[in-house]
Amino acid sequence: MSSLLLLFFPLLLFSLVSAASAFLAPTSFVKVHHRAFSSHAFEAAESRLCSAATQTLIVGKIILDKYGPPDRQTDDDGVTIGGGGPQSAWGAAASLVVRDYLSRNEKKKINNDDERDFILSNPKHQITFLAPVGTKNWTPSMTEQLSQLLPPMVNVVLVPSADHITPTINIWHDENENVRWMPVDGSFDDIGADGLWQNRPSAQDILSAIQDTDDDDIILHAIIESGSKPTGKGLDALPFFDDKLMSRVSTAGVE
Repeated sequence: MSSLLLLFFPLLLFSLVSAASAFLAPTSFVKVHHRAFSSHAFEAAESRLCSAATQTLIVGKIILDKYGPPDRQTDDDGVTIGGGGPQSAWGAAASLVVRDYLSRNEKKKINNDDERDFILSNPKHQITFLAPVGTKNWTPSMTEQLSQLLPPMVNVVLVPSADHITPTINIWHDENENVRWMPVDGSFDDIGADGLWQNRPSAQDILSAIQDTDDDDIILHAIIESGSKPTGKGLDALPFFDDKLMSRVSTAGVE
């Protein structure tokens, strides 16, 4: 029973973190690459998830938020970094730290506060967050802001494009407290997300982010646009069709 709790607790915590951050996660599905659902595969998956050798890569989107309705905006109003990508990376980091703590505590009851704090602040799991940014409006201070937003255990890899802007939205509550938003300066046109999100990051970008290791347990999770006319024309899914990348990935998830 305790091993099952250890296996599924990170998923439960990730869901709670998503809700707490006011982010309603879309319906997701998981594709298990080169694995079969059998009792042996389940035991192997549990062993992998409880090990400290795996590396998780989160591929997400960044959207800049300008709070307040458009008619009240000024050029001096600041922006904050939003989008589901940073929140997914944060949730993954939080859940994996707790998993490491529970795994250690199951083997050795931890009663010392210093030892507990050391485990929570020195996670063994490697997490990399990759996201495209358009440098027409992305600044070095935004890179610093993103680094401060995410836990120290998350390695940030930005994929820049000088030909695009990072999509920006006005977001506010109307008189009925409903959340409203509106794109700024063509943020979801070709110069913005529709162009920027086409095959960025690419399969090669993701492969370059995989640390040089012999370990086969590489977990890839990506936020992919869907629908009849997805932003980015569906080309953000191209990495999942790259044989070289998928041969390095043991488990892949898409939302």
